Amino acid sequence: MQDANTEIDHETQTQEVREKSVMESDPETYRFKRTRLQIESEGTTPQTLRDFINFLKTSKFDPDKEFYEFEIPVAIFPISPEDIKELTEFPFEFQLLQRDENIVVSTGAREQPHAEEQDTQEKRDTKLYFHTHPSKKPFVNTPSFSDLALTTKDDSQLILAYPGGLMIFRRPIYNPLTQMYSLDDVREILLHYCEAKGIEIFDQPHKGLRSFFDLTDEEQVQFQRQFAEETRMILREVSWNDKDGVAEIIDVVNLRKSIDHNYPIIPSCLDTLDLKALSEDQRKNVSTLGGLIDAITNKYGIFGTSHPQTDSYLEFIKDTLTNDLSKKGITEEYKRFLEQLLIEVDKLKAST
Repeated sequence: MQDANTEIDHETQTQEVREKSVMESDPETYRFKRTRLQIESEGTTPQTLRDFINFLKTSKFDPDKEFYEFEIPVAIFPISPEDIKELTEFPFEFQLLQRDENIVVSTGAREQPHAEEQDTQEKRDTKLYFHTHPSKKPFVNTPSFSDLALTTKDDSQLILAYPGGLMIFRRPIYNPLTQMYSLDDVREILLHYCEAKGIEIFDQPHKGLRSFFDLTDEEQVQFQRQFAEETRMILREVSWNDKDGVAEIIDVVNLRKSIDHNYPIIPSCLDTLDLKALSEDQRKNVSTLGGLIDAITNKYGIFGTSHPQTDSYLEFIKDTLTNDLSKKGITEEYKRFLEQLLIEVDKLKAST
């Protein structure tokens, strides 16, 4: 596919893209405008993804400045594993997202699957977000740091295709530095992880840290993969040779099924609590304290019930809850939530 007629200058890297941080807190700011080209104006009307691929093989356009978009009724024209694999052979990325009962396929740029202003809200609302990493070396066999912005919507199916296979991923759920299950802001997890590894990720001067952009391409891929593995982003990964595994993920792309992105399900003491009635600060405090309790009760934390520091850790949580409950002016609703957490602490203390 590398010798197709698509006009790609492999030696030129878009400096604007490179100078941006590898992940923005708001994905809406991480974009550049391109011109949408009309497929019909070129004398063809594709119906299937295969038709679209064949059209692209003969189309001459600059993917960093222009793009095509094509909507597929997958119930009538399902997408095949062979078609998805061939998308990874193009020298630019693709984006697939759900629009009602259809799948919308868009050509991306060399470094981004899509970046148009008009699709920002649709990208946030979609139940399926699929993108590809192209067949350039080194193969990017992992969600990149810029892909982290996609993981902030918990109920979306996030799928990556790359030359080696397919992957379903999710937001980071584990902080390898604290060795605790975590739902912290993904930027915070990424920032602290990189600093601990001696890497400056947001391309800002920082004494003693090496810029992520100074790493070789191979080192960048390896570092991003390490982060994905250690923060448990990867839910499922299959090679193209795994026919059954590939077929299951393609069923997700064809909107025939979904795969629980939170598997394995990790119970939380907050599961039965509806925090909507609390203020933002109160919700944050209850969520933080609940997370500390979860760090003891779930298997992902070092502070399991058999840890030698469990007792002192529980005392700290109990003291914090007791102090908050003793404050003047506390609302009855907030008090009820704190008391519920205190009950959970007492249960843990009785069992250790």
